[in-house]
Amino acid sequence: MNTKVIFLDVDGVLCLGGRLNDYCARLLKQMVTITDAKLVLSSNWRLYDDFYKLLIKYLSRHGLSIYGVTNNFGDNRVIEILYWVHYFGVKQWVVLDDRNLTRELSELKIESHTNKKFDPKFKNLLASITIQKFRKNFVKTEVLSGIQLKHVDQVTNFFSKSLW
Repeated sequence: MNTKVIFLDVDGVLCLGGRLNDYCARLLKQMVTITDAKLVLSSNWRLYDDFYKLLIKYLSRHGLSIYGVTNNFGDNRVIEILYWVHYFGVKQWVVLDDRNLTRELSELKIESHTNKKFDPKFKNLLASITIQKFRKNFVKTEVLSGIQLKHVDQVTNFFSKSLW
C-alpha cells in the first residue's frame, strides 16, 4: 500500500480536558493536507459507538475523515498498530499519541503475542521490531496541549524523507 497513514489517538491529541479542541483539529487538517496522509483511528474512541460517532461528525466539520480503524487486541496499541501496518502493507506511517508507546513497546512481552493466531510473517515482524525502529515513526503529544505546530513539522518532515 503506497498510502501514507497517520495512526490517530484522540485523548491528549485532539481532546484536551474532555473537550475536542479546534486548534488541534486545524493542525491535524494541515498535517493531512500537506502530507496527503489517511487517518487510521487507533484511539479507544473506536471501541465506543457514541464517542466514535461524535468524532466522525467533529472531524467532518474540519474537513477530515477516518480511513480505517485498528483491531482491538486488549489495548495493546503497539500490537494493534503494527498489525494494521503489516496486514495492509503500509510503507509510510506515523503514530500521533500522548501515551508513551516506546515505553509500552519496551515492556511488551512479545512472546505472549507470538503464541496468538497471527500469521508467521507478522510474528516475525513483532520479534524483529526495536524501540529505535518504532520511535522514528512515533510523534508523542502531551496530554494537556495535544497537537502543536512542532508536531505538524515532525510529521511533514517524516513523510517527506522516510520509508519504513
